[in-house]
Amino acid sequence: MKRLTNLFFAVAAASLFVITPVFGGESTTYTDDYDIIWDLDYGGGEGNRTITIHRADTTNLKYLYVVMDTAFTIGGEKYFITKIEDGTFEGCMNFDGIVLPRTVTEITGWAFRNMGGTVYVNAPDTLAGKLVSGKYGTTNLEVGYYFTPQDIPLSYSTFSKSQTVKGALAYANYTPSSYSSPFDGMVADLKFAKASKGKNGARTVKFSAVFTGPDGSKQRAKATLNLNGSNATTASQKIHLKLSNSTEEDFYLSVANGKVSLKGTSRIFSQAKIGGVLSSSVTKLYLHEMEVWEPFSNPNFFGSGWKVQKDLFNIPVITVLNGRRFSTPKGASYKFKKGKGGSYKITSSGGIDNKSAMKISYNTKTGQFKGTLKIYALNFGNTKFKSHTVNISGVMIGDYGNGAASMKKPKGGPWRIWLDTSIGVG
Repeated sequence: MKRLTNLFFAVAAASLFVITPVFGGESTTYTDDYDIIWDLDYGGGEGNRTITIHRADTTNLKYLYVVMDTAFTIGGEKYFITKIEDGTFEGCMNFDGIVLPRTVTEITGWAFRNMGGTVYVNAPDTLAGKLVSGKYGTTNLEVGYYFTPQDIPLSYSTFSKSQTVKGALAYANYTPSSYSSPFDGMVADLKFAKASKGKNGARTVKFSAVFTGPDGSKQRAKATLNLNGSNATTASQKIHLKLSNSTEEDFYLSVANGKVSLKGTSRIFSQAKIGGVLSSSVTKLYLHEMEVWEPFSNPNFFGSGWKVQKDLFNIPVITVLNGRRFSTPKGASYKFKKGKGGSYKITSSGGIDNKSAMKISYNTKTGQFKGTLKIYALNFGNTKFKSHTVNISGVMIGDYGNGAASMKKPKGGPWRIWLDTSIGVG
């Protein structure tokens, strides 16, 4: 499903809906940028404006793959797509892939019945168990799920004991078409003390947090939170985050219904699997994004008269052992011998699959991965040859690694990196 997702997101952007009212304010049809005509009902008031989709007419569809929007505007108000009825796509035989919006809460596989072939659906993971792969009439439905950011549940909703919960910074409006990963690599350890009673029966909770950026940089915050009778905070707490290699932004912390909400303008600290044993299907990982590192994009990065030896650089496949340990092939080592008249010879000892001598380790408890690799440079006179160490670090969130690379001498970075199971992407 991942390969297909990358293909059709390169073609399809988020839809812009054009509304054409037909009936008296609750039913309508509209045509989107794919030239799909949708039949729907809409309704609800402030904070609860929703849409139910009844039918889709794809006769004039432009592309084979469709990315549905989360909402559109009717009469100046935004309504969110929450329900797609059975039979909505019945008979639609001229497309074979669709991304559902994260707002959908009601749908079954029968929405795609009798389409006459294989249909690929990428759905928010909140629909796992509700929308499943299978045979629906003449349709062979294959469903994959993408991450949906969620507030972080507390271990003790009444603050009867001290507790620590973890969250990963995610894009609040994430869909696979918008970002390569829902995360940017920042994680948070949020500590709440046992609630204490104050004057007039008021209850307070001491709060502290440690935020760790993708390059390992840290920022700390402290506050005293006031609780009401429902164990919810009486006011949100502003936290201004400014970590290297991450956008500066204000976040607002609140607690209600046993969950922690920590949101910025476009991002949210979400419940996520941070660290731990990786999925059994993950046997190999690949490191991406090296081409934008300054040593490769800036010809004078190592100083005037020095040139990066790109033929002595490659990134090896990272083998994942039992989901717990990272391993790379033995790294190459090089010897340089200069000759007369600018001639030289560089010989290597093994390491053809790991020219950059990359080493990397993984800590399942913290989710952190760390490592080093080498970049080699030769001066223009062919008389000197140097190796430069690049430090890499990051965190595994689910089966996806987010992190950064940097150098101390010469100083460079941090440059974004990520680890995933796709070869040759990024």
